[in-house]
Amino acid sequence: MAALAQSSLYEHWGGLPAVLAAADDFAAARTADPSIGAMFAKLDQLDTEIKGFLSVADALRAANLSAEEVSRINSPLLDGLWKLATFRDADGTTEFATEPSSDIHILLHRLIYPRPYPSTAQYLLQRDAACQSRNVRALGYAAGAGDAEMLALLLQFLVGCDAFKEPEMAVSFGLSPTDVLLIAISNGHLSCITQLYGLYRWEERHHILFVRRACVHGHLHVFHYLVEMAAPVTLQFLYAALSGAARQGEVSVLDAVLKYRHMISSNQDPQATLDIINDACASGSPEALKQMLLLWPNVKPFLSGRVIHSAVRQSDMQCLEVLVNAGALDFPGGANWVIAALHRSITHCDVTVAKLQTLGSMGVPMDKLFSNMLQNPKFLTLPESVQYALQMGADLRATFDRTLYIAAAIGNKQVILLLLNAMDM
Repeated sequence: MAALAQSSLYEHWGGLPAVLAAADDFAAARTADPSIGAMFAKLDQLDTEIKGFLSVADALRAANLSAEEVSRINSPLLDGLWKLATFRDADGTTEFATEPSSDIHILLHRLIYPRPYPSTAQYLLQRDAACQSRNVRALGYAAGAGDAEMLALLLQFLVGCDAFKEPEMAVSFGLSPTDVLLIAISNGHLSCITQLYGLYRWEERHHILFVRRACVHGHLHVFHYLVEMAAPVTLQFLYAALSGAARQGEVSVLDAVLKYRHMISSNQDPQATLDIINDACASGSPEALKQMLLLWPNVKPFLSGRVIHSAVRQSDMQCLEVLVNAGALDFPGGANWVIAALHRSITHCDVTVAKLQTLGSMGVPMDKLFSNMLQNPKFLTLPESVQYALQMGADLRATFDRTLYIAAAIGNKQVILLLLNAMDM
């Protein structure tokens, strides 16, 4: 019985202390071997002096443990205490030097991410959990890492749970409960999501936010879970899921959401449908865009410059081709929207010769396009594209002075020479 009692005294340390304390001759070995006796004396001292997070550094300093000793002891709990006080993982060579923090919450963060020390976190929370009741960011780190074990431990000691009493009033906590759940959803950590979801009675606006995030990141298992939690599914919830799936662009995600297509009418609010079509364009997936246009076949008259702008920004132009095939250039102003979109997006994407050729093959009026582009400072830094425009008969007469002035201000000698030669021809 005495041996079992001795063993349980050191079980929480793990590593060498737990192994030695579990031996039948532990008491005799501790007395006979000075090094063993000294090690356990230091552990006893730490157990006595550590009252919570703020006392760890002083206790380790008083114990005077060397880096080699900590390595030899090989205790996960001790390694975590070392990490908390020094902000470095124990490596067996770097000696003890504290890295203090004025924020007690950060001391717990050091035990969560990037390398978790659950036994140390439990050891300290058992002594002083109250100081971490507002530490919502600790939940965020655990949820972001997908560490369900650590998250369960934190919740067991009500870490950060003060914020869940009034989530909308948790701004002063540095991170809101909604943010924590969104972190877990973005990373697809369902085991963490299920633990967090039950901490608050979420409203529909939260469900809408959560399901869109899940679909944007393509986490179908999270989507299905959220559908269960939000039941019955509303049209607003479905639109949020569809928006996220369209933005993600994967057909498999869209197919999962479109199982609820019976709730969608072809006469839905045009602005809502345009938003989702724009999400599909922004994804760069022509297949996603085709699905959305098929879902709302009457949306063509409402195609907007914003949708075309999203398509033009894509490097391969496949989404724009889908829009053109759907009649985007057939209504008044369609071609002008394409040209204006290219003008605005040129800072975000290169207007290559291949892109210009593609636009021409789609039926975009190239004379208007070239006239616009040759007055765009970014375009005038692209000699190959400028040369192509001039070779295709771009008319410089109306804009030559302005074009040359911009080119001279930029200082691209190759482009300046191309413009001068074109006017001499």
